[in-house]
Amino acid sequence: MIYEYPQEKRAELLPLFQGIEYLDALALGVLLSELGELFVDDLDKPKNAILIYEEMMIVVFGGSGEGETAKELFSKMPKRAAFIFPNKKWEELIKENYGDKLRSQTRTKVSSANLDLKHIRKIKSNIPDGYEIVKINNEIIDMFEENTIKKINRFCGSVDKFRKDGFGFCALYDGKIAAEISNGGISYKNSFEIDIETHPDHRRKGLATLLAAFMIEYSLENGLDPRWDAANKPSADLAFKLGYTDPEEYEVLIYIEE
Repeated sequence: MIYEYPQEKRAELLPLFQGIEYLDALALGVLLSELGELFVDDLDKPKNAILIYEEMMIVVFGGSGEGETAKELFSKMPKRAAFIFPNKKWEELIKENYGDKLRSQTRTKVSSANLDLKHIRKIKSNIPDGYEIVKINNEIIDMFEENTIKKINRFCGSVDKFRKDGFGFCALYDGKIAAEISNGGISYKNSFEIDIETHPDHRRKGLATLLAAFMIEYSLENGLDPRWDAANKPSADLAFKLGYTDPEEYEVLIYIEE
């Protein structure tokens, strides 16, 4: 039998999700929020669990991956999923279940351990003419365009939740938002995944680099860990420019029902 686990007790299942090496701040941040659905093989002493957040197309596995109950959890699988898992057993089960229906995406995880404030402050001093960098507040959130609001709703559940848990910076040009950076409203302890968006009219002007520098400075000054997980080479190159080190490539398994 598979059961939906109560949201108010999710923190009790954190041990099942230990061992996640990639995108862990995102996965565990979603787990400890009210986002998605969490299913287990036993309500009292679960050994395996699956966290499904369809809005972000992520599925996070927890537990050993052993036994028939682990296989039963696949019955809850959505039609689109990028898989995050804590051990090889889950990886084997995913491949066993979906075989050649899976595709993979190469991503690059980098380390924030060597970020240097002196270097970051040098970057953030180069603000292009006509632009102003401001911290995101309620007034700025009220200025967000419809696409940004949709992204917030998809990423963290609601604008109200973002007002409560989100933080970041934006670049203003003629009083309008040209680019923004935030934690997406999702954090785990002191860690979060950086999310950057630049309006098409303002790309190739260094705004992503500039905003990242502001975000990193704020994070380091406040005991936060700004994680960077690159989906492509330009993103990885930007991370290196900012001072992230120790790149590690890995494969994300993705399933899309045809």
